[in-house]
Amino acid sequence: MPDVRIKFTPSEKRVLLKVIDEDEVLASFKLKAKKSLDGNVIIYDHADIDIVIMPEQKKIVTFKKDSVTGDIAYGAADRMFKYLASRGVIEHGAVHGGSTLNSFEASLPETNLAIPIKITMLVLSKWIEKERPYFEYGDDYEDLMQDRLLEPDDEEATDLGDVPHDKSKGSIVPGYYRSPYWMSYILERKEEE
Repeated sequence: MPDVRIKFTPSEKRVLLKVIDEDEVLASFKLKAKKSLDGNVIIYDHADIDIVIMPEQKKIVTFKKDSVTGDIAYGAADRMFKYLASRGVIEHGAVHGGSTLNSFEASLPETNLAIPIKITMLVLSKWIEKERPYFEYGDDYEDLMQDRLLEPDDEEATDLGDVPHDKSKGSIVPGYYRSPYWMSYILERKEEE
């Protein structure tokens, strides 16, 4: 049976896991993860959702991050659970809504493996690496739009004095009340000008 060694590197704030069999590294991966007091593993690596692996209840639960809408979190959770089901980690019909708003959960099947949680974490790390280009693209796009608004090119910007201003703008004339009796007077006055 493969041995699992866990190494925590505090400088990178990531957990390094290695699956070792007869002194040969079979797989190694890094995740931003913490272990809670009750033994749950919380993975923070994804940009849209937090993933909680509950070994005692044999469940995987996703929670949306505060800065993300429910639709985006649903899409990320749906992709994750489909990926886990296609890899045989969960059953296809095991996914359902969680006990809190915008959370989803799936139960892990019974298995004879000694380290199902570590294998689940390995599959999740592969899925997160597959998703990483998408949320890095989103960050790059936000930076591009912020630079475009704060530091525009010369062809997208005008000096303050270059834009001509009209005498009166809008439909509400200052000094007049908005009522049906005054509207006819305003229209007559506009036609005279």
